Amino acid sequence: GGGDGDVCVVFASGRRCSLRDMALGALKGRREDCDGLNYYRAQLDLFSRLCLDRQYLGINRLKDELNVRLILKCISDEVLPSDIRSSFCRLLLHMHLDSDPQETVQPVKLARLWDFIPESLSVADYMAWKRDEASSAGLAGA
Repeated sequence: GGGDGDVCVVFASGRRCSLRDMALGALKGRREDCDGLNYYRAQLDLFSRLCLDRQYLGINRLKDELNVRLILKCISDEVLPSDIRSSFCRLLLHMHLDSDPQETVQPVKLARLWDFIPESLSVADYMAWKRDEASSAGLAGA
């Protein structure tokens, strides 16, 4: 079953089925579809563990079959059970997000030390500080 663009699962037995059709069959209580989804979820979890901690042997072997577009499609498909969707999220994290190329990103400094916060501040002091900050940033008339 399944229309164009459906994600298909092919089992070792040769059985081929749309992931959505399998999810709908499992909702109807079809034992074969429930077992197929459980098996597929376990396989996704295995793939995720194979890619854990930037294991590039696993990542390079799987990344073309399970590309970002396919994984995002499955994560956003509300017909799929939440455990399957969460397995796809873990796979996305370990295979595509926590892998090269990595860049150092300076985090935003949201915490302030009490020593750097003045005990009192007038509106005039604040406005002068704001003007100084704007002029040092090259903003005119701020």
